[in-house]
Amino acid sequence: MSSPTHPFPLTSRPLAELRPHPSADFVPLMRPDECAPFLADIAERGVLVPLEIGEDGSVLDLRRVRR
Repeated sequence: MSSPTHPFPLTSRPLAELRPHPSADFVPLMRPDECAPFLADIAERGVLVPLEIGEDGSVLDLRRVRR
């Protein structure tokens, strides 16, 4: 399987540099019964949509990343 292409160059940042976006509380948490299939899909296919990080290091749904 080929890797998906992205319109912007992908970079990595240390988790310690990230912070929740002010609107993060409006994003519902994943239900417990969704976690195992979600992680299995990532293990099988990889991350298809990279985490979008604002210039200020804010992430809309950082709670999933920190789990």
